Amino acid sequence: MSDAGIPKHLGAPIFAAVDSLAGKFANASPQAVEAHVGSVSYQLRQAWGSEHAVRAQAVADLIAQMAEKHPRIGQLVDAAPWLLADVGIAQALWNVIEHRTRKRA
Repeated sequence: MSDAGIPKHLGAPIFAAVDSLAGKFANASPQAVEAHVGSVSYQLRQAWGSEHAVRAQAVADLIAQMAEKHPRIGQLVDAAPWLLADVGIAQALWNVIEHRTRKRA
């Protein structure tokens, strides 16, 4: 993931979270997946408050950039975007965005 602009110390935990979600929802119904995504969205709305929409869009944009640069991420996003629906992943990616913003300033 480092070639996609994600620091090495975050890459392994993100992949671990993706693998965990893949195992948890391997045989799940679409309704179970939808409920999970809704729960994560709710948790992020609670955590991020009035900044939720801006942060969520920034994270989605970063994921799209990563998908362009890293074939495995692109395949994942195309096949099962819900595998990135995790509060920890979203917060880690937001931290990357904040770090980049501070670095540019």
